[in-house]
Amino acid sequence: MSSLEQVNEYVYEIKKRGYAGPTWYMGEEVPPWSHPATIANNMLDVIYHTRFGGLMIIGTMGHGKTKLAQTLAHQIHMKASEGFEVLVKDSQTRVELRQVIKWNFKVVWAGAHEFIHQEEFYKSLPKVPHIIIYDDISGALKQIGEKQLEANFSTLTQIRWKLDQSGEIPSVVIVNYHYSKNLEKEFRSVLGMTTIFTEISSEERTNIDTLAPRGSQAHYMLKNFDKVSKPMFTERNYIMKKN
Repeated sequence: MSSLEQVNEYVYEIKKRGYAGPTWYMGEEVPPWSHPATIANNMLDVIYHTRFGGLMIIGTMGHGKTKLAQTLAHQIHMKASEGFEVLVKDSQTRVELRQVIKWNFKVVWAGAHEFIHQEEFYKSLPKVPHIIIYDDISGALKQIGEKQLEANFSTLTQIRWKLDQSGEIPSVVIVNYHYSKNLEKEFRSVLGMTTIFTEISSEERTNIDTLAPRGSQAHYMLKNFDKVSKPMFTERNYIMKKN
């Protein structure tokens, strides 16, 4: 509970949003909205309210899915352990106050077996905040029957209560796989809080219109990413243009 002095001294600050110039990450120029720290901050803001965050990383072999999952897990873990600010309304005055939240996430790497047996897997975990990384589930999806798929989907939607009956323990689930349509729509709807393509394969290009309708910002971003990412391999050069 905030003191009367804190309430009286509180001054609301408008959050600055919009493009603020490029930043540098691992030697590359990256817009702020694509920076791993920004993605982590955005996820933590949502997880504070929902206690769950899903993230899908899609791309073919050798295009950095595992490294990116590791980087994002590190950013989320670091920022949560250091403490991040949220705006909370005082129950009596209804004034919005800044509050620092700290979580100590445990990072767990999992695979096809754990994805197929999610009920047992979640129940076996310690009752603490978790970042669960399913590193390449492409093969697992071919082993699951329809009933088992539905059971795993139901378990995933209840992960908060599987970790602890209070439903208050936060969790992040990161899933790496090769092809966007490998995963059923139900799973994509739950895990699609953030979706990142590390590469647009030739087969994936035929899905762009269904994943992101023509004329949408998402369609433009996918097309542009496909265009600027190719020189990484063909010319050993990668330039992120400033808009």
